[in-house]
Amino acid sequence: MRTGRWLGVTLAALALGAAGVGAALETGIWRPFARPETADATVVVPLPAITINLNGDDGFQYLQLQVALVTRGPMSTDALRQAVADRQPALMDCLTKTIEGRRFTIMRTTEGMQALDEALRSQLSAVLVPVQVERVYFEEFVAE
Repeated sequence: MRTGRWLGVTLAALALGAAGVGAALETGIWRPFARPETADATVVVPLPAITINLNGDDGFQYLQLQVALVTRGPMSTDALRQAVADRQPALMDCLTKTIEGRRFTIMRTTEGMQALDEALRSQLSAVLVPVQVERVYFEEFVAE
């Protein structure tokens, strides 16, 4: 009989101890041992419209383009917006150099748009380091 009582008391103590450890973890007592979380912000930033010269062999000479960038970086949203604003001339130059001389009939296909999106994300991210361009929204994409 005595072993049964001690077994019950021992199990109760273990249950309370486990609850105490769980509470300690939830309240952050052990937080200094946890891995630090990153504080990345995400911001959508529109760029001004731009006209870019195309190859012209397919009858389209110019592309009127306006994009918005979905950016992510290790800073506040305000600092992220400011980083994009500070590098806007370099971003516009990058847009021009990446697209200039291409053929519109190739770019307007599904595969062409995906290739252009990948190229722009890569090139624009290189301009914005440590900020990453996660997505490019084409707000205006008109050829003449």
